[in-house]
Amino acid sequence: MNSEEKYLLFERYCANELSSVELEDFKRLLESNTALEEEFAVFKEFTRHFEAVHQEKKDVEAFKKTLDNAGTTYFAKEKEKKKAKVISFPFWKYGVAASILVILGVFTFFNKNHPPEYKDFVSIPELTITERQSENKLIKATEMAFNSKAYADAEKLLEGLLEETENTTYQFYYGISLLEQNKHQEASTVFLSLYEGASVYKYKAIWFEALNQLKQKKYSISKSYLEKIPSTAEDYKKARSLLEALE
Repeated sequence: MNSEEKYLLFERYCANELSSVELEDFKRLLESNTALEEEFAVFKEFTRHFEAVHQEKKDVEAFKKTLDNAGTTYFAKEKEKKKAKVISFPFWKYGVAASILVILGVFTFFNKNHPPEYKDFVSIPELTITERQSENKLIKATEMAFNSKAYADAEKLLEGLLEETENTTYQFYYGISLLEQNKHQEASTVFLSLYEGASVYKYKAIWFEALNQLKQKKYSISKSYLEKIPSTAEDYKKARSLLEALE
């Protein structure tokens, strides 16, 4: 069971979506795996904590509205009371909690007054192209530049490689290099060209084009691209999470 499957199982349990057979299997699994049982306990605690904090934020906003005409003095006192209501969450558990957020894409808790941001959703894949062509110095330099986030250098090196061949891997990473430098229009040209083709990067490209639009705060355009990602695509769950956050 990989990490994604594990956390989705946890989520389905908490949402009471497991069948009776699945529930029994899950209980037996927990009984036989102490590490998994401890991780599940952290998952449940983190979920309760996160929902409580989110609810409290909503309560604060509603409370503010009721005090619009009551003056600032009274609200200041109540604000201090709110500050006192801190929900503790053990420090050592943040590592597991963070991984849960990343894998599940739990972005539906975004405050609607603060739209989702590019940095919250983007995950840059590592460029690995030297395995079969380790003697090619240009390829090796390209990989090193991209993976060290020297995107301006990677852009130029990838341009050199693309002069030799229309390799879709080079095109995809070239698009990311442009996006990371905020060269939005050029990145769009690359991503949309890949999407219109039939390479393995077809839906990865449209996911990154949706992120490209998100980075520019063009939310409606981003949504239109997210809706093009099918359920069979690798980035489908992240796309649905971003769509929900943009609603």
